[in-house]
Amino acid sequence: MTIAKTQVLKHQLSFCNDFTSKYLALVAGFGAGKTKSLILKTILLASKNVGTDGALYSPTHTLANDTLIPEMDDQLEALGIPYKFRASPLPSYTLFFPNGKTRVLVRSFENWRRIRANNLSFACVDEIDVVEPRISKPAFKLLMGRIRVGKVRQVAVVSTPEGFGLLWEFFVKEAAGKSDRRLIHAKSTDNPFLPEDFIESLLENYPPQLIRAYLNGEFVNLTQGAIYTSFDRALNNCLDEPDLEYLHLGMDFNVGKMAAVVHVFRMQEPRAVDEFVNLQDTPAMIVAIKERYPDHAKQGLIKVYPDASGNNRSTKNASESDIALLKQAGFEVIVDKTNPSVRDRINAMNAAFCNAKGQRRYRVNALRCPEYVQCLEQQVWKDGQPDKTQGFDHLNDSSGYFISKVMPISEVSHEMSAPIGSVRSRNRSR
Repeated sequence: MTIAKTQVLKHQLSFCNDFTSKYLALVAGFGAGKTKSLILKTILLASKNVGTDGALYSPTHTLANDTLIPEMDDQLEALGIPYKFRASPLPSYTLFFPNGKTRVLVRSFENWRRIRANNLSFACVDEIDVVEPRISKPAFKLLMGRIRVGKVRQVAVVSTPEGFGLLWEFFVKEAAGKSDRRLIHAKSTDNPFLPEDFIESLLENYPPQLIRAYLNGEFVNLTQGAIYTSFDRALNNCLDEPDLEYLHLGMDFNVGKMAAVVHVFRMQEPRAVDEFVNLQDTPAMIVAIKERYPDHAKQGLIKVYPDASGNNRSTKNASESDIALLKQAGFEVIVDKTNPSVRDRINAMNAAFCNAKGQRRYRVNALRCPEYVQCLEQQVWKDGQPDKTQGFDHLNDSSGYFISKVMPISEVSHEMSAPIGSVRSRNRSR
């Protein structure tokens, strides 16, 4: 069977054609073709290590099923390489070449300790910087020790950079004087086949600091210093006050520290115009809202965007959940089954305060929300997570639930499969 040609970008070609670096990484922005690069690399390494096992790793089983497996199927079909896929008990591929076959295990870092059970010729890892360092570091170290068979032994990883994580430590900080590792950089703009609005969407939906990472593929400090770096009390200030209109309350549940930030919309953009702080519990919050905004409550003009965990517990230790109490009070409750990730919530807030195009779409009345402004300015990162020890988190979390619902980070297709620069696959089918 004749193997079809595939087309790749320059950085994809550099990544796929390097078989001498023991440890190889492609760090790139969204849409730069990282996933396709990794799958092609997997196929090439499988062809060079016939008779052995290799592995394809993803941060989670869900991501493996949603991205790696479909891309693997597509590339094998496009190249005309015979294969068999086994879904259970754990997914794996068997690729058939003229001189034999290679098995490719599909695994996740969720069960990273199982790595020690495998003897591999190669490992290809997707989005390793997304994995928490407490997992990625020992998992990667363990993986390095399992590459012990085959003719071309290699660990190849691709990822969007997430701060100064494992990729930066291993391929930059610890790379001085070591010839066994190589780092390839690429930008989103290196892929000329992205949709016309792709870059524009990134600029609108991400703050400048994240654009350096997610568009340019740069290592940027994302977890030190102030959290809400895009907020400026002068540039994001407004003088808006609530009228008899819909009020949108982001709300955080904490016994003795109940918090809510009141928003209205002006020109389809949110404005923070009031705050509730340090209420004892949800019933106390309900009373306070109705006392301050009686007409809004009577006319059904109050919408609450709460912490989703309020579906499962009560600040009053009652049988009714916090969210059930809000509904019983006559408020419209807008909540998903789970909260957005902390990172997505913070990114949404920063992008709303100021995106990479310099647009400030979310403003705060500093006179009416003095504690909220203080929280935005003073909450910092601690050990890679938002600091919750100083009390600056409650109002920020409250608004985060609202902003991430009405101004979410857009779902952008991060990887594209339309690269250029023709090369022939080195594999051969039976």
